[in-house]
Amino acid sequence: MGAVIDLHAGGGAVGRIVAPTPRLEVMLKHPSGVEVTADGSVLIADSNANAIRRVGPDAMVVTIAGGNGVGYGGDGGPAVDAMLCKPTMAVEAPDGSIFITDRDNDAIRVIRTDGTIHTYAGGRGNGYDGDGGSAIGAQISRPRALALDGRGGLWFTDRDNHAVRVIDPDGTIRTVAGGRGGYGGDGGDARDALLWRPRGLGFDPRGHLFIADRNNHAVREVDLEGRISTFAGGNGLGYSGDGGHCRDAQFNYVSGIVFDTEGVAYVSDHLNDAIRRVDPDGRIDTVVGGNGAGHTGDGGPARAACLSYPSGLTIATDGTLYIADRNNDLTRLVTGLCAGRLPLPSVVPELAPRVAPETTAARSRSLTARIRRRLVRR
Repeated sequence: MGAVIDLHAGGGAVGRIVAPTPRLEVMLKHPSGVEVTADGSVLIADSNANAIRRVGPDAMVVTIAGGNGVGYGGDGGPAVDAMLCKPTMAVEAPDGSIFITDRDNDAIRVIRTDGTIHTYAGGRGNGYDGDGGSAIGAQISRPRALALDGRGGLWFTDRDNHAVRVIDPDGTIRTVAGGRGGYGGDGGDARDALLWRPRGLGFDPRGHLFIADRNNHAVREVDLEGRISTFAGGNGLGYSGDGGHCRDAQFNYVSGIVFDTEGVAYVSDHLNDAIRRVDPDGRIDTVVGGNGAGHTGDGGPARAACLSYPSGLTIATDGTLYIADRNNDLTRLVTGLCAGRLPLPSVVPELAPRVAPETTAARSRSLTARIRRRLVRR
């Protein structure tokens, strides 16, 4: 039969999860992100429930953060008592900490190993500043996806700033790609490129960074020297190209990307309700869905199934592909498709830090100070 799709979690009636609940009895609300942890659990960003769920190896679901309504609060206390606002992804670091994109709070939160939650970046209102300084003092705008590297860096898509930023192990934040809306910059420094509401992130086996450039209907690639190029798509909105080269393909909003150990990319083609596969030689094919929006096919061939607005993707050690099937309020799994899970990259794109340009107000203050100094000297 080849690749087989099945239901992973959701479809049940239990919405407020206060005790361990079987995974097929829970109700999810627009899950946006999925990620696998070291013990084989799956983290689900249950976005419209304002919660982070964990599906354990025992197939039981628990809430690990939020689920207490919409808001921003709880720092320093238990994560299960905190308030989140439309979280879109959660990832586990090697030390067991869990990072969360708290999207509509314009923040990244972290659950420490003692179970307490803290703001790690942003949380200072919607904006774009702070590069070269501490992430806790920065402003970010609708963070969406997260990716960890082997050095302790945390990469994220700063969606409404049209940027990808990284928080280095010392807590410094910097922009590594984009920062202005549009489509351009291929062949140059990634920081000078134009992105348009980027969503997903992923690293390939070489440590190259790949960006789901959602509204450009493209996947962009940043090499180890910091140069950006278009890896797939970028040919306008559509659904074409299967069997040909990925650079000639069309997507309908790209929302996620993940690589397996053989260097094969899997891309969420959001409004085409499909998962596309890109082989190392560039050949693209639809491998899950692509048959219109719906929920069909569980227990059968993945290619014959229906999805509805697939978003985040992740691959487990055994090669199982997990899909946040957002508008079906489910997570799905596919077996017999992917090779294994990549380790965190030890080599990543290196870009010398850049401090964000002075704002008009800052330039005005600087000019005023210079004039005053001149007057004092006179």
